[in-house]
Amino acid sequence: MDMQGVSAEAAGVDIWQPEFTVKTYECGPEKTIRLPALMQHMQEAAATHAEQLGFGIEKLEPIHSFWVLWNLRIGMQRLPQWNEVYTIRTWPSSGSRVVATREFVGMDRDGNELFTAGSQWMVVNQKNRIPRNLCKLDIENLNIGPATYSAGMERLEPRGDYQIIETMQVPHSAIDMNGHVNNTEYVHWTLDGLVREGLHKESIRTMQIIFLSEVFESDIVSIRYLKEKATIVASIHNETGQELFLMQVDIQT
Repeated sequence: MDMQGVSAEAAGVDIWQPEFTVKTYECGPEKTIRLPALMQHMQEAAATHAEQLGFGIEKLEPIHSFWVLWNLRIGMQRLPQWNEVYTIRTWPSSGSRVVATREFVGMDRDGNELFTAGSQWMVVNQKNRIPRNLCKLDIENLNIGPATYSAGMERLEPRGDYQIIETMQVPHSAIDMNGHVNNTEYVHWTLDGLVREGLHKESIRTMQIIFLSEVFESDIVSIRYLKEKATIVASIHNETGQELFLMQVDIQT
């Protein structure tokens, strides 16, 4: 059993541990789960746990607010395979006035660690898109657990020396229930572009992503990248050149 989970349980933290089965439509030719689908599993686990803890959609909708992912870092041992049943262990790990963090550990049925992730989230006002003060939502009173990757997790810094891979118009199918592009779609687009540039997805060992601005249906965006030895940085920009999303992957060479 992973030590992070043991520490969290010893601290009396309410850990949510849903099981997921990897479906055929979530896999690529390698018969392993696609990273955007893995993120969707994590997002579903986080959303369900937030409801159980009393600060999910049912609490936020009446005050015209919703959670947004701000920063995510994943370290991977291996990706779950087609038809594999695995568990995501997740718990809140800290909170401040604006940002709340949540941890994830993926485990196979033999108790082996598949991946570890740290994430940072904000609650945004649906009307003016301004982050809300979490202290006024009583979120800081949660019984939090230990951090994994969230401990000291720094945000990526935008770069300026990218090469454009492609330009695209945001389709309706990318829009989620909050009215903007879902966070997994950014990863979907950038990974597709990087694969066309020669990236082998199975070589990814860590991935960090940050979200800088919302994207909406019919927006025109460009996908850009640069490579430095065993690190690849990908970015999405709008028509005015504003950086909207940033992703860094470290690969095994």
